[in-house]
Amino acid sequence: PIYRIIGIGIWAHIFRSTRVNQATKSSRSTASTTKSPYTTRRLLRAATSSPASHEVIGSTSTSTSTSTSTSTSTSDGVEIAWERTGIESPLVLVHGFTDYRSLMDPLASRFATWHDVVNIDVRGHGQSGHNNDFSLSRLTADIVEVCEDLGLRAPVLIGHSVGALMVTGAAVQTSARLVVNIDQNLDLNVTANRIRPYADRLRNPATFHATLEAMFSGENTPGLSKALQVALDQCAWQAKPEVVLGIWADLLEGSRSRIQSSVDKLVTGITAP
Repeated sequence: PIYRIIGIGIWAHIFRSTRVNQATKSSRSTASTTKSPYTTRRLLRAATSSPASHEVIGSTSTSTSTSTSTSTSTSDGVEIAWERTGIESPLVLVHGFTDYRSLMDPLASRFATWHDVVNIDVRGHGQSGHNNDFSLSRLTADIVEVCEDLGLRAPVLIGHSVGALMVTGAAVQTSARLVVNIDQNLDLNVTANRIRPYADRLRNPATFHATLEAMFSGENTPGLSKALQVALDQCAWQAKPEVVLGIWADLLEGSRSRIQSSVDKLVTGITAP
């Protein structure tokens, strides 16, 4: 099987014991069949702040984790920002569509207890730059090139939404030990059918942000601070039209066969669970 669907509530157990619960064996199965823009909220509510001093799993001593923020220059000249913290084996976090890496910080701090965590800003998001190339192959290459730049070997790759597509595509070239696809259906024609009714309004600068916010509204998760909920709601209003339309270009305009072909290329050769 290419993917094993992992319950978010047992992540800590999974990464401490390296056992994975298997819920499905389909190569196009995902953590959800419907893209929910605010799954990040559920992840953040599940995570709690971790102490500055992290205990190494399997060790009787403690090691203080330090955080480093910088960027990787990709082969097409774009700076991809990332933050690195933690100890032990490598783990890469890639946030969701219109979000930014800081929203994954509660998860990063928890995982840093027993992982060398690299938390990445997707191109066009957060502190990362961008050009006109938002193809799936280019987004995937960004993750591969960051891993190569940092010398990460057999990392755990965790991605949400568009980040899930990116880590899925990067699995082979990074020799990933484990791939976690959160809330992204790999049948991208389902996503295309959902967003195409909004195409004209998304292309209109006067209605872009209101349309995007309307598409992403309707799901609110109790338990998060008001400040964090506001930050998540503001992501749609801060999104750059050229980035959104660039990433969604094939979904808005491509044929069903072209979209399916991009997915087939994405999953070819993956052997990681």
